[in-house]
Amino acid sequence: MFGFAFASSLGDPTIGYPSWNMSLLSTAAYFSLHVDWNGQFSGGSAWNTWNDANGPVPGFIRAAHAAGTKVVVTVALFDSTSGTPTMCNGLQNGAVTIQNTVAQVRAKGIDGVNIDYESNNTMCKMPGGGTQSSQSLFTAFVHDMRRALPTGSYVSVDTYSGAAGFRNGSTYLGFFDIGALNADVDSFLVMAYDMEYSNWDSAPLYCSSFCIGPTAPLTTYLFNDTRASNEYTSVVSASKVIMGIPYYGRKECVAGGYSPSNAPANAAGSKVAADGYGDASTENGYYANSNYHTHRDSHDPQGATRWDTFTSSTAGCTREMYWDDPTSLGNKYDLVINNHLRGIGIFALNYGGGAPELWNLINLKFGQCSRAAIAADHSVPQIPGTSITFTGSALCAGTAQYRFYISPPSGGWTVTQPYGTSDTWTWTPADTAALGTYRIEVDARNLGSSVSLDTYAIYSFRLANCVTPIVTTDRFSPQLPTTTVTLTANVTCRDQHPHRRDNGREREHQQPGVCADLVHRDHAHVGQELAAAHGLFHSSHGVGHV
Repeated sequence: MFGFAFASSLGDPTIGYPSWNMSLLSTAAYFSLHVDWNGQFSGGSAWNTWNDANGPVPGFIRAAHAAGTKVVVTVALFDSTSGTPTMCNGLQNGAVTIQNTVAQVRAKGIDGVNIDYESNNTMCKMPGGGTQSSQSLFTAFVHDMRRALPTGSYVSVDTYSGAAGFRNGSTYLGFFDIGALNADVDSFLVMAYDMEYSNWDSAPLYCSSFCIGPTAPLTTYLFNDTRASNEYTSVVSASKVIMGIPYYGRKECVAGGYSPSNAPANAAGSKVAADGYGDASTENGYYANSNYHTHRDSHDPQGATRWDTFTSSTAGCTREMYWDDPTSLGNKYDLVINNHLRGIGIFALNYGGGAPELWNLINLKFGQCSRAAIAADHSVPQIPGTSITFTGSALCAGTAQYRFYISPPSGGWTVTQPYGTSDTWTWTPADTAALGTYRIEVDARNLGSSVSLDTYAIYSFRLANCVTPIVTTDRFSPQLPTTTVTLTANVTCRDQHPHRRDNGREREHQQPGVCADLVHRDHAHVGQELAAAHGLFHSSHGVGHV
């Protein structure tokens, strides 16, 4: 669990570090120290807060370390101007930045650095003549940063959601050469947000101008979390991929004179503004808002991003807002768990503050297992003596452990397999086992956990004298009336002497007609006697003992 910590509200008791559950975080990044064109830190409020001995930073570092959480500092440089001169110069003076960064890491006793350099891949004019790509300069900068930091330091790089897929074979076309960076970083923090600015003119929206939408869709849209996960894990280990998670959304004033009750999804509008989770989650109930309506994104039902419409007297318009609540956040966390990614990267912790539902969700998804299930490799019922393998499963961020129990038709629970990493247990009931319904339970928890269980599931399995018979025909359906169709039954019973009854059922609403009564044979014929009826026929096969 990686989280960015804004300098501006770091010590705030309601949204700053005093409100966070540090025990659920693995890394907290102070955001941020900005780098200027000359490689020096540019100063400003974040720099002043960082160096204030009486400010929140010392307490932030102590609280994190006391909980076993790493602290890193984010060094940032952004340049999207033509030719990116600030980025080019900043990278050419990278040695200065590295020296200053290492000095801050040592002085504060922190655990590493998060590098947030964002730009385009341009050709930089070099001081000695010639040119070099900003991509290659950045790769060299990260390499040199790694070498200069104290041994064991944690190095992460923030990268665009589409960077891993923006390539021609092994040649990366954008600012980030993911393949080359891989050797020098512990993790890639994928900035999987603000995607609405790249998705509005593509499927499924095809808006003619910018229209609001999910900032981090899970599927369907051109850029989405699932695509980012797949593209990154195709070129680097999943254990290095951190999926960025937005603790914010965006709202706008809807164009076209719509009311909250009829405003369309993905509306065009104006006055687009970000809304942090703390604000977004309390818009409904805010005194200046009325006529409130909530929805889920139908274009991406797996992601289920929430979108709300309401009247804002403050803005003087109908507002439309897309944001991630615990439901849609949980869907993103499931992707991270199922794809075995390194974890999530929250931008930013201050947006959520101490909201209990957010910390409870993190604990549910990553601090414990959930959604236990159990399946059997044989159908019900089976006869005693048959070996049946049960397979347990659960959604666990760590390594899952499973424990199996059994309860006979009349009796208590008995552990049949204690906790271990094996997710299967095979049961071979004795020939003398009592017939009836047994209950099989699987418990799940994370490896290393001391709790009895996080989640469980129960499977009912019945032992009987015979298994469910299988009926086959010698002709495919459909057939013409008067065609003779032979039905053949196959069944396994304890004494291997079952008697059978074949019922050729006409339409579902009719009573069955007996084709062959309880006799020692395994087939019956359906032919002339059913010639008058058209439609779907059903055959039921009863099994008993002589």
